[in-house]
Parts: sequence; C-alpha cells; structure tokens
Amino acid sequence: MKTITAYQCDYCKRVSRTIAGIKIHEEKCNWNPKKRHCFTCDQYDHKHAICKQFNLTMDQKPYFIDCEIQDLSKVLNEYDVCESLEPVPYTCHFYKTHEGE
Repeated sequence: MKTITAYQCDYCKRVSRTIAGIKIHEEKCNWNPKKRHCFTCDQYDHKHAICKQFNLTMDQKPYFIDCEIQDLSKVLNEYDVCESLEPVPYTCHFYKTHEGE
C-alpha cells in the first residue's frame, strides 16, 4: 500500500492529487459562494429543490440580472420582455448569501 498526498476542495468533498487540479475545480465548484450557484443561495430550498423566490426549480427559473424590469413576474411568462438579453446562469438578481457568510 502507498500513502499519497491529496487536496480537498474547500467547498465540497472532491479530492485531487494535484493542487492545480483542485484549484481549477474550486473555481467551477457549485458550492463556491463566489459562483453564486442556487445551492449557496439563501432562497434555495434544498429539501424541495426549488427557488423560494420564484417557486421554480433551478432549470425553470429566469436569470435576468441585468434586466431593468420592475415587475419580474412578467419575466416568468414573457421571456421576450428582455429579448436583447440571454439568461445567464448564476446571475440571479435575487441571490442572497446565507447568513453568517
């Protein structure tokens, strides 16, 4: 048996044998709060896998952070309201970090 050195992600349990490998992973890790993934948002209900703001799953909810719409409920039914903008994952306008972070 051999003993090896391994490096673990600061945000999840993923392990890499190289520092470079784990640094690349940490930048993409969905649990990295800097990525603003739904998993790290205070509005994400992990038990029911929905966004509490929109009451929709991650793949159903809109991501129009730059859209200057006052009534974002229209976005849920009319995606052409912001026709010049493409939805960009991890840019939710309603993202909130967990308390204490």
